[in-house]
Amino acid sequence: MDSFVREKLHNEKSYRIRCMKSLIEQLKKDYSNLNKSIKKLKSDVINSPGMEEILQQISWIKREVNILRKLDSNNIEGILWGEIIEIEKKVIDMEMKIKRHQISHFL
Repeated sequence: MDSFVREKLHNEKSYRIRCMKSLIEQLKKDYSNLNKSIKKLKSDVINSPGMEEILQQISWIKREVNILRKLDSNNIEGILWGEIIEIEKKVIDMEMKIKRHQISHFL
């Protein structure tokens, strides 16, 4: 697909809205999966591959939020759902706690 067509599609309002809706649903699913992994972390001792999976999930969620922000920035209204902002804050908090936990094991 040439760049003109791609640019036109990304600037079309209905296309952006559909992309945002599907991305929001994916973000919610990923966040739900992350919460399940965190519960496993709290109930059991997760080994190194399990911790890597959690960090990968956090990375995906942060990427999805960034894509949503880029899609939303093309809107005149510039509205991003409050729920998404709340998820982003919680994910950043989880990431910091996990990194502190990992650092404490090395000390």
